[in-house]
Parts: sequence; C-alpha cells; structure tokens
Amino acid sequence: MINVRYLSSPSSVRIAVLEMHNPPVNGLGHALRSALVAALDRVESESDTDAIALTGAGKLFCGGADVREFGTEASTASPDLRQVLARVFACEKPTTAVINGAALGGGLELAMACNYRLAVPGASLALPEVKLGLIPGAWGTQLAPRLVGVGHALRLVTRGDAVSGASAAELGLVDALASDELDSSIVAFVEARMGRDTHPDTRLRVPPDVGALQLDWMQRAALELAQDFPGCPAPQAGVEAVGLALELPFDEAVLRERALFVQLMKSPESSALRYVFFAERDCARIPGVKLPPAGTRGGVPVAADAPHYSDLPGATAVQAGSDAVRLETLAKGGRGDVSWLDCALRAADQMAAVGMTVFLRGGVPACVEVRVGGDAGAAALAQAFAIARRINPVVVASGAATGASTLVPLLEAGNADGRAGLEAFRLGAEAAVVNGGLYRLSDADVVAVHLGLMPRYLGGPVYQHSLSSASAQEVSS
Repeated sequence: MINVRYLSSPSSVRIAVLEMHNPPVNGLGHALRSALVAALDRVESESDTDAIALTGAGKLFCGGADVREFGTEASTASPDLRQVLARVFACEKPTTAVINGAALGGGLELAMACNYRLAVPGASLALPEVKLGLIPGAWGTQLAPRLVGVGHALRLVTRGDAVSGASAAELGLVDALASDELDSSIVAFVEARMGRDTHPDTRLRVPPDVGALQLDWMQRAALELAQDFPGCPAPQAGVEAVGLALELPFDEAVLRERALFVQLMKSPESSALRYVFFAERDCARIPGVKLPPAGTRGGVPVAADAPHYSDLPGATAVQAGSDAVRLETLAKGGRGDVSWLDCALRAADQMAAVGMTVFLRGGVPACVEVRVGGDAGAAALAQAFAIARRINPVVVASGAATGASTLVPLLEAGNADGRAGLEAFRLGAEAAVVNGGLYRLSDADVVAVHLGLMPRYLGGPVYQHSLSSASAQEVSS
C-alpha cells in the first residue's frame, strides 16, 4: 500500500518518498492508513533519511475516504484519519506533500498536515464533503483558514468547489508548483528548505485575512448560503466551523468540528445526499455484464445531416459515408425546462444501433439514457457509454428496446402538479423495474434529482417513499 523510495540531492540530502497506492483513487481506507503510519515510523527511525515526501501512485494524490468502507467498522478503526494526521504533525523530519493530481477531502486534509505542499499545476484540490451533507471531519475546517484565510476557506468548506494547483499556489494552499520532472522538483524544493531551524506547523498559523474581515462576515456568509442552498444544514455548519479558527485554540476547535461532523452525519439531508451519491455510481451498471474498454476518443460524433444536430452541445459533425461511429439524432421533445433528444449510435458497418436519449435541463445536458435492450454487441455498447459520458457524466442504463425510452414517460408523469406527479413518477419507476426497463429503483431517483423533480438533499421520490414506509412500519409495530 505504501511504496518507499529514496531521492538524493546534490548536497546529499536524502529524501524518503512515500507513495500511497490504493486503487482506484488512493482512498484512505483502514489498510492504507495503517500502512502510512507504519511507513512514517520506519523512515523516521532511519538515521540517514533527512526528509519525507508524501505522494500518490498514478495520476492522483488521494481521493479522500475510501467509499468502499462507508458504513463499516473499518471507516473508523484505529488509526483513523485524525490519528494519521497527528502522526504527520509529530514527525521530527520535515514533511512535504507532493500533490501530483487530485487531493480531495481527507486527501487534502492530509496534505495540509504536512509542513510543506508542492503541487503540479493541473492538480485538483477540494474539500467536497458538503456535497454529502457533511463538513470536513479531520481538521480541514481549521487547517484551511490557517493557510488561505477565512474567506477562501469558506468557499472550500461550504461549497466544495475544486481549485487547480496553480490557483492553490496563488491562494497559499500550496507553497510551490512542480515542473514536469517531478522528482527533480521534489529534490530542489526540499533541499531549499533543509537549512531552516524550524518548519511550518499549520496548526500554529493565524488566518492571514483576520484583520480584513468585516464584523458581520459570519452573518453575511450564512445568509448567502441559506439563499443558495435552502434546507441544507451542512453549509451553515461549515460557516460555524471555519469561524472557530478565529475563536478557539486548534485543539479545542477540532473537537467542536468533530461534534458538528457527527451531528451532520445523523441528519436526514446527509443520508439522502449519500444515497444519491451511491445511486449515481450504480446507475450506469448493467447487472452481470462487464463491458470492454471503448476505443472511441474525441468529441461527440453526430451525423451532419441529422435533424436537431445543433441542439446537442459538443456535437462534432460526421459526414455521410464516414466509417466513424456516429450519433443519429432522431426526434426532439420536452416538458417544462427539460428537453430531450432521442438518438441512435451506429457504426457505419453495423445495422444494429444503440438507442440513447439525451436529457437537457435549461439547454444543458443533465443525464443520458443508454438503452441496452437491443441487438447491439458489447463493443457497441461500450462505445455508447463512452460517448454518453462525454455528453454528461450521469449515464443511466436501461433495459428498454432500442426505439423506446424508459425515462421519458417517467419524466412526463413526474411533471404533473405537486405530490401527484411525484407519486406517478414513483409508481412508474416501480413498474419499469418489474418490466425490465430499469435495473434499480435508485436509478429513477438519480433521474429525478438531475432533471429537477426533487432537490438532491431529499434523495428522490422513491427514496422519500421508502422513508415514509419505514416510518409507518415503526408506528404500526
């Protein structure tokens, strides 16, 4: 899980490079956490090692918590992430996080615990926990403001948006940018800092914008977030947590952060958001089928003479007679602010096509249905899913026949007024699962959320019905 290698500088500074390896995103599961603590213990004990660099295998640093452990005892087993960060802070040798790609959630918290941060310009750094109805739970709400200031930390914590490595350098979230030759950058960066008597401890820093904050900054931030995210408690908790960086010593502030995190974990909004998160991971999967990798690259190939060609964002014209894979846009429909395009993906040498429906909300692709119930083979389906993801990352697999969308009737039912429409949507989803049009009920909730039938933090009509049913059973028992 941790590969240790060594680099040496011209002045004989020996750097232990600890490389995290836990595919697919170097998630901080229990095994990786344990291996990281053991590796730190090992290299700290080596008398000829002068400094430690922490990086990730492949093209990313660390994607944060291992989602495969969500809801299991392993997610909180010792060492938990806070204990890992405490071990990093305890290192007597200077530590540098080498952010070679995405550093998300706990991955960014880990990087912020190091003395220094070196990033590639195209890295992506974010604290996206708010998108699951949470705040960072391993000191992120206290480390971020101490590095970049309260104002910038608020955006990281309460909105969850990512910043690039280049932007992070401007903010002060990282100390320097690496060149294409990463090992050389590590050596030069570490060597330049070895002569210092002490190395920065993020816990001891004061938010750099403390003197520039308006007296009512917290109230203003809370009001803005209430308008942007009505009904969602996590952004408000994020404001409170970040504000603690100005009020309490670090050790006291992180205890309050943890209490807020635990409180949010039990909230119905977080439960719904986590449900949608996992539903999105499943909705493109075909039970019992593993598709081969798709070879198609580039944009979205659409037949140049197809009707409604211009309605598909990202379309790249493919001329008649071309041997390329192409989309044929066949028909257009819509209801409210949602429109859809029925399409067929076809290779020039194949008669069988893969049916697809592209759903647009406000003219922007919101999700794509790929129908796998036709005669197309596995290779054609793999191409269809690859192209669908270029249109929008949310792809729903349906078992419908090539010419008929499963999702359009659901959308039309769900657009009726009030609760009746949502109930019709749910009943239609249940029928679609029974007749093979949908593989999972949760797929319908993904559609409902992305097409605006229900806010994301409510989970969707099927999810809400399951809550009502469970509540009714509890009352009756």
